[in-house]
Amino acid sequence: MKKTFWITGASSGIGKAAAILLVSEGHTVFATSRSMEKLDQIAQQTAGMPGKLFVIPGDISNHAEVERVYEEIIKQAHPDVLINCAGITSFKKAEDDNLPDILSVINTNLLGSVFCIKAVLSGFIRKGGGHIINIQSIAATKVLTQSSIYSASKAGLLA
Repeated sequence: MKKTFWITGASSGIGKAAAILLVSEGHTVFATSRSMEKLDQIAQQTAGMPGKLFVIPGDISNHAEVERVYEEIIKQAHPDVLINCAGITSFKKAEDDNLPDILSVINTNLLGSVFCIKAVLSGFIRKGGGHIINIQSIAATKVLTQSSIYSASKAGLLA
C-alpha cells in the first residue's frame, strides 16, 4: 500500500536519501527544508519516478512556519508518516558555545521535531494511526566533545 510521507531536513543526508527512495517506490513525499534551491534539485532528481514529490520550504525551528507548512500539506493529502530528519550542529566545545548557537541547535533539532509531531498528531488520532520517525544519532547517548549542544538536542528526542 502506498503511503504519504512528510520528511523534514529533506534537502540533504538521510532526509534526501529517504525522499528519493520513497518516491522511487511510488510513495507521495512532502519534502521540507529551509533551502528551496536544494529542494528543487531533489524535484529534478525524482522527476519521472513512480511516486510524487512536493517541495515545501520552511524552517521547522519556527512553530508558525511548521503550522504553515503542515496546512499546505493537508490541502493535498494527510501524511501517514512523519520523518524528522532536520538537524544542525555547532562544532564548538561547550565553553565556546554562545546563546544564539545553542538556541539555533535546540530549536531546530529538538523543538522543531516536537512542533512537527504536534502538527501531525491530531490527524493521526482522527484517522486511527500514523507513524513518527525521529532520526537520531549516536551523539544522543555519547556526548561529542566538539558538539555537546547537538548531543543534548538529540538526547532530548529520546526522552
